[in-house]
Amino acid sequence: MNMLYLIGNGFDLNLGLPTRYSDFLEYYFKHAPLNHKATSQESIRIQEYKDLFKRTIENNAGDHQWKDLEIALGIFSSQFKNPEHFIEFYTDLNLSLINYLKQIPRIDPTENDKNKFFHDFMFPSFYLTARELQEFQSTVPEHKDWDINVVSFNYTSTFETLSKGVLKKNISFWPLSSANSRTYLGVTHIHGSLEENSILLGVDNTKQIDNADFKANEDVTDILVKPQGNISIGGVVDDTCHGLISKADLICLFGLSLGATDQTWWEDIKERFVSNSSVVLLYFYHDLHSGISIKSDGRSKRKARAHIVKALGLEGTEKDYRDRIFVAVNCDMFSLAPKEGDTVLVL
Repeated sequence: MNMLYLIGNGFDLNLGLPTRYSDFLEYYFKHAPLNHKATSQESIRIQEYKDLFKRTIENNAGDHQWKDLEIALGIFSSQFKNPEHFIEFYTDLNLSLINYLKQIPRIDPTENDKNKFFHDFMFPSFYLTARELQEFQSTVPEHKDWDINVVSFNYTSTFETLSKGVLKKNISFWPLSSANSRTYLGVTHIHGSLEENSILLGVDNTKQIDNADFKANEDVTDILVKPQGNISIGGVVDDTCHGLISKADLICLFGLSLGATDQTWWEDIKERFVSNSSVVLLYFYHDLHSGISIKSDGRSKRKARAHIVKALGLEGTEKDYRDRIFVAVNCDMFSLAPKEGDTVLVL
């Protein structure tokens, strides 16, 4: 059986790292252009577009689209007439993001952190309620051997840092003296990584580019359209990830907003989910707007399930998928272990 984790920026945020786009933009707008190979004229032009980008974001502060840097880049492309000028601006922003992420603090996990991570990774269903766990186990055959892969949408190596020394690639584990093994097969970064010094930042398809002239311009789409970028790089990471999704029996989604700029991958999940009725999704959802509630209040879980149903483009309502889409909301999955002396509030 195949378990597949898809992890997004929420994984890093959950560990306290300042990796929101808003964190980066605060840094970006304070610094001069990074493209040191640019001429003085190019640097001045890049700075002018940076200033325009900043004003545009501030003037559209109430529009959720401008809070997503990748969507915003597709919209902002309409401000350019010359594709070379856009490429200059984009290149500077891309390099600046790499530079920003390289200088933020790294996590230094303790032995307890690593032990907790191992438990969470091997037993993601731990965060379901007892009733949900019964339903989950009746659908997902946990008594079989499992191969586990990870697809990371992050540029950072935070997952590798937390798993170092705990998960060993191609080495089988028999957790809790189980007769059935779980084998970690590795992590794949679908959008590049800081270690590669190359990242893909942008939209999912040309429909998300507002500049009509740029939609058919390969010089632009090679850098701005992420699936096209993977093809242009010449690697096979996209084929690898498509293959992992197409074979997954259990897909765990953590730290993902399921936004439109990665629609290709949500369509892949939908195809796998619809074509095989035994495939199960486990969605870890962080609800920023949930307030104080009582245990019997199921609104957050219904909201989360409705969100993934809509993002995947599934027919029907969230109620139709309660036996195949399991949800954990605002749980402690992949968080660091409490430190000695920390106050743990039990309600």
